[in-house]
Amino acid sequence: MARVSVLQLDTRFCRVPGDIGSAETFVEEPQIIRVPRASVNNIVTDQPHLIDLKPFLNALEGATGDIIVTSCGFLAPFQKQLQQATTKPVIASVLNALSDFDIKLGAEFSSILTFDSDRLCDVHFPHPYRASDFRIVGLRPENPLRMRIEGDISGNFDLGDMTANVMDDFTAALTPLTQTVILECTNLPAYKPQMRTITKVRFVDILAAIELIAPNTIAPCFL
Repeated sequence: MARVSVLQLDTRFCRVPGDIGSAETFVEEPQIIRVPRASVNNIVTDQPHLIDLKPFLNALEGATGDIIVTSCGFLAPFQKQLQQATTKPVIASVLNALSDFDIKLGAEFSSILTFDSDRLCDVHFPHPYRASDFRIVGLRPENPLRMRIEGDISGNFDLGDMTANVMDDFTAALTPLTQTVILECTNLPAYKPQMRTITKVRFVDILAAIELIAPNTIAPCFL
């Protein structure tokens, strides 16, 4: 069992259990560090060279957990810089852990469900992977989960409606040959129990990557 420090984007929308930013996702209370000025619109981009990494490096200095992760898979290009800044293991994105899982390449076999498929591109994938190795499906702009995240909308919401919309997008990521679905977005593992009711594919996500390094860290219902 390990304690996780989460470098969270500067957001305040409600995070349900299973989300990387929810304390109920973990066996032990996580450390949530909100990174100033790191908005969704600034980080979810196909031009990561424009991202200011300094606030993340500053936040990392205050991380007291055994493992450090970020709350956004689009930070994958910065795995090396973040890891070099600490002796603790860092997972910038589940995409950085692809080589740790025996994933069969080919868009018909492996799918990625992401926040925005238009902005997820080769630069987010570590060598030797490329975006074209996967079937990539994004949350639709009208998906209420995407709308809440993108607009950083707090307050009440209809979890049933949100789940139904996530399931619609998840279904679009499946083909008859799909063996593995990678949930790039760290908000999506919350819906994995429902996803499992319609398919027996393997799921790879930020929670699985954490559990690979430190077993018994994630609440079992979200693995």
